[in-house]
Amino acid sequence: MAVRIRKNGNIVCAAMNKELKGDLYIDDALHYALCRAGVLVTEPMKEHKKSGGQWWWITNLPKDRFLEGIITE
Repeated sequence: MAVRIRKNGNIVCAAMNKELKGDLYIDDALHYALCRAGVLVTEPMKEHKKSGGQWWWITNLPKDRFLEGIITE
């Protein structure tokens, strides 16, 4: 699944969010590679949908977010 990096730095699911002027589109292949490397993360699907499809760089993960199967400490 592709993502969009907003001008404000937020990263959102491209399928759940319309394109805004200035978005940087990250295609499926690069998105997959970033996820496999553990640098781009999201929550389990139920929470992912609630957050509007939010993604984070692992170094910017908010403290109140839970990533299933990933150790963030």
